[in-house]
Amino acid sequence: MINFPSLAFQSSLGTEAVLFGFFGVLYSVFAALISLASSPVPIVKKLKRVCRIIAGIILFNAIVAVCSLFAMNYLGLGLINMLLGIGLILVILFIAGFSVVWSIWYMR
Repeated sequence: MINFPSLAFQSSLGTEAVLFGFFGVLYSVFAALISLASSPVPIVKKLKRVCRIIAGIILFNAIVAVCSLFAMNYLGLGLINMLLGIGLILVILFIAGFSVVWSIWYMR
């Protein structure tokens, strides 16, 4: 029998990792274009928009991962599992928060 919350947690965690890597690559391209060009290159606006969309998807994935972790009832599985779950939640929320903040404040 398939445990859907566990499957949702694993897939959203993997998706978030891939999206965060993709966000980093796009941000490095954005930074290179901004630093080299004397006038804004037309692709810069599109890169900004794509990075903000990816940050929103990362935030949505973080919410799905946290909700599925609570749906697995990890709090009732003992102290070690509770500490691991809290650690994963903090990492997931940090990645989502970092992506959103970086795409809004530092991509002007």
